[in-house]
Amino acid sequence: MATNKLQKLLDQLEGKSPFGNKNGFEIRADILKLAQDHLQTEFGYANGQYEQSITQPEWKTIKVTKPTYPSTHKVLETAKEMYTFVNTQV
Repeated sequence: MATNKLQKLLDQLEGKSPFGNKNGFEIRADILKLAQDHLQTEFGYANGQYEQSITQPEWKTIKVTKPTYPSTHKVLETAKEMYTFVNTQV
């Protein structure tokens, strides 16, 4: 056990990732999860604003449209944008 911890520390000092190298499938799966989480957060925020516009009098003058839950197509589209961004940055 101590040897395992020592090896992890040595790997970190040498600049190796403690998670190891990921293959393309794992990277794409991670990006897909990021896109899903991002859209879920955006939906939650927009839905909160919509609910406030209905329940609180000070929001009555502001028109807030009801948000739609992100579709699979939107998640894949966002993931492609993120993947393209990661691939093209230096």
